[in-house]
Amino acid sequence: MNRKVLLSIIPLLFIACGEGGDATKSDQNITFENIAPHNLSEGSFSLTATASSGLPVTFTSSAPSVASVSGTTVTLRSEGETIITASQDGDDKWFQAPKVTKTLIVNDDNSVNKKSQTITFDIGIAEFASNQNGAKLTLEAVATSGLPITFTAISNRVHIEGNTLTILDTGIHFENVLITITASQGGNNEWNAAPTVSQQLTISHVEY
Repeated sequence: MNRKVLLSIIPLLFIACGEGGDATKSDQNITFENIAPHNLSEGSFSLTATASSGLPVTFTSSAPSVASVSGTTVTLRSEGETIITASQDGDDKWFQAPKVTKTLIVNDDNSVNKKSQTITFDIGIAEFASNQNGAKLTLEAVATSGLPITFTAISNRVHIEGNTLTILDTGIHFENVLITITASQGGNNEWNAAPTVSQQLTISHVEY
């Protein structure tokens, strides 16, 4: 091949390789409100969530034996709790959206005669910065019933035991991550399960 022709082709190859990448994609997020407790006798109800991209949102249930999901319809199957996850995988114009999780509590109908309770939960900070694996944050929440609170967070960057959140990874390649921490109280023979309360927290790496 003529050397001049080859030199003219090389820049075109670089341009072609750059096309189709993620540079032109946009971020998106999901709006998914807390789910109120439902009684088993209701049978089913519909979920609503929207993505800022306008793309359809997909729902899944962590415990199909308690409540199964098909499309946007939740079918109530037994008393208990399940985590409903809203997700949107993106397309050629939009990145995958951060997943949003909500706790669904399904009450037996006998629970309608129990007392209601609520949870007060406020992390108090928007960002938790550390440069150490194992850094800990104490979570505080109270239920009007006085019953103990359970905290959960779906993330491989943190672990929650009791009311203590522990960072699992702050290595050199650590990227800031936004997590949702949920406080729940499942009730007992006297109290209905409380509506869950969620707070968001950014876990970040800081150099000292």
